[in-house]
Amino acid sequence: MMIDYWKRHIDRITLIKANIFLILLLSIQVLNAQIIDRYPANVMPVVSEPASVYLSDYIETGSSQFTGNIVFNDFNEASWTFKLKLTIQSTDVSLVTKQGFTPSTPITVMPGEPYAFSGSDWLEYFEFSNLDIGGEVRSIVNSGRLPEGYYSFCLQVLDYDTGDPLSDEMCQQVYIKLLAPPLIVNPVCNSIINPVTQVQIPFSWQLFNTKSPNGSVPEFQITIWELLEQGVDPLSAVANG
Repeated sequence: MMIDYWKRHIDRITLIKANIFLILLLSIQVLNAQIIDRYPANVMPVVSEPASVYLSDYIETGSSQFTGNIVFNDFNEASWTFKLKLTIQSTDVSLVTKQGFTPSTPITVMPGEPYAFSGSDWLEYFEFSNLDIGGEVRSIVNSGRLPEGYYSFCLQVLDYDTGDPLSDEMCQQVYIKLLAPPLIVNPVCNSIINPVTQVQIPFSWQLFNTKSPNGSVPEFQITIWELLEQGVDPLSAVANG
């Protein structure tokens, strides 16, 4: 009888433990579902390295220096109109989209279709009048240049009309540094080359301080201008394209 009593007691304890475990498991699953379904959109900022210190490089037409990749996951909606909250921040500087700022054109995203926001799309977001700037305000506004250092580029998707958050804020950490341009070794500056006798013109250069702390090496583009008139200032030809 005593053995049978303890057996039934142990079975009850085992059943209670199993029920508690099941309840905990269901609670974790519900919590995870709530976390996953908390927002209907995902956003991922991507800064191409080496990152530029000049803000103008991020908003040039066709530039992929800074891209916001957005995915809308609510398939109950045919589409949705978004805007973004931009934050660029270091220990000394912060640029944050002003609360209540609404760009002239919304971002319209279809569910399940990735959307890339880059180049001239950022024009209004990088306007100083639409940013709360902290830190070296005068230096940034006058030069359009960020101080060198480690930065967080962060994005958050907001509803275009209400400004309600529709995604978590996601960030990418980058090191911003002004890299020195390469020094052209050949042809020598101010040298004269006869294109009749020298059909091929070899170019060579030496790199200085061009490697970022992240190990990336920039690519450079060499541009040649033709002077149509003798005695013309070469800088004038460059200025006139």
